[in-house]
Amino acid sequence: MPLTCPRCKLVSPDGAERCDCGYDFKLGRLPAFKGYYRAMTDEELLSIATNAESLIPVARAELGEELRRRGKENLILPTEKARADLGPWWWPVMPDGESAKKVAMYGATAAFFLAALYAILAVISIFTHLSPPLDYVRPNAIVDALIFAFLGLMIRRKISRVAAVGTLVLYIGDSIYGAIQEGGIRVMAVLWTVIFLWAFISGVRGTFAYHPHQERRDIGHL
Repeated sequence: MPLTCPRCKLVSPDGAERCDCGYDFKLGRLPAFKGYYRAMTDEELLSIATNAESLIPVARAELGEELRRRGKENLILPTEKARADLGPWWWPVMPDGESAKKVAMYGATAAFFLAALYAILAVISIFTHLSPPLDYVRPNAIVDALIFAFLGLMIRRKISRVAAVGTLVLYIGDSIYGAIQEGGIRVMAVLWTVIFLWAFISGVRGTFAYHPHQERRDIGHL
């Protein structure tokens, strides 16, 4: 028959040795946490991490220490206080997969915007010579447009880390090329460069944060 934890009231399957909060059904108490967590496999430890907010402070502290020892400290769920402080809008904390995905979309949006911009400028440059500071744009800019569109799509659909890094590297390369062709950097170019760099760096942060959160969630559902 199902086992109900006397501490957190979570119902576990019949035969379970422990509750997700750490309560040991065989011992009938909370164990000595350091040795208890040390003896667990990564899968067992990450399963408990998915319910870390239900742990008593000492258990949570020992769980965090063991996860740090194994190099998985980014999988520790934040406390309620930490959830309330998600950082500034321009550098948000990502406590779960959903928030990480949202941040990753900044990179996808910037990639789609540049794809559209490059495509439009490339078509215009076929018929007329563009004025500074865009006079270096040629019809072959359509290639950049296609690459940005593809990478943006991979970020949006797959939350791809490779695509996010690709957009950042490609944009930096395009910015350097444009500055060389112009013989310097214009004031407005600096503003746009900062905005797009922020968006693409956010995309990298979001994609790299998303997958560990998904790994933790998937293990917790096993």
